[in-house]
Amino acid sequence: MIYLRSSDNTDTARKPIRSLTVAALFWVGLSTTARADQIIVNGVNHTNAKVVGLDQGKIQYRLADGRTLSAWIDEVQLILVDRGGIFDDFNQAEQFLNDGDTLKAIARYERTLRLTQEFWADLIACRLAAAHDRAGQIDRAAQYFVRIVNG
Repeated sequence: MIYLRSSDNTDTARKPIRSLTVAALFWVGLSTTARADQIIVNGVNHTNAKVVGLDQGKIQYRLADGRTLSAWIDEVQLILVDRGGIFDDFNQAEQFLNDGDTLKAIARYERTLRLTQEFWADLIACRLAAAHDRAGQIDRAAQYFVRIVNG
């Protein structure tokens, strides 16, 4: 059992922390560390996954069972990332792109692109190329395509 010292400044006076409080703290700790992404590839919904990279045009993601899979970026219908912060804009962009609202998607992707690092910049550039292509903005799609090839 866990004890806390009382405020009466005696070493022997202790009060137990209620089990419910301990359980709640434990649950909060689990919920902040057990984050998972969602990715839909060729119509297959992978929940409890984690996007781990982008290599040669293929997105890599790890499933809950530990297997790492990859898929061509154009086979991916939706990516939802459970990391908070700047990825909230990314998730909104994914939803807008999935719903066919490409102009809103482009704005969110571009805002996210300015703040990302590592492989995410290339992944977002891929998504921007697709969004601009769907919006009929071939010149902007080509700019992002060139960026992807150079990346």
